[in-house]
Amino acid sequence: MHSAVIATASLTNKTSTASLRRWTLDGDVPILRVSAAGILARLPGQGKADQVARVLAYDEKSATST
Repeated sequence: MHSAVIATASLTNKTSTASLRRWTLDGDVPILRVSAAGILARLPGQGKADQVARVLAYDEKSATST
């Protein structure tokens, strides 16, 4: 799974990154939110790491999906 997440992160662009951000907050199921957060966490620059940490800290269902 880890290598798939890294591969996905390497393919992101502005549009897909925006979708990932939206899914971390509004995804219908916890696994979608945590998967999107995991991809964002692996993007170059780590500027989105704060958002990932907030999602996982405040979304109990996502936190238990890891």
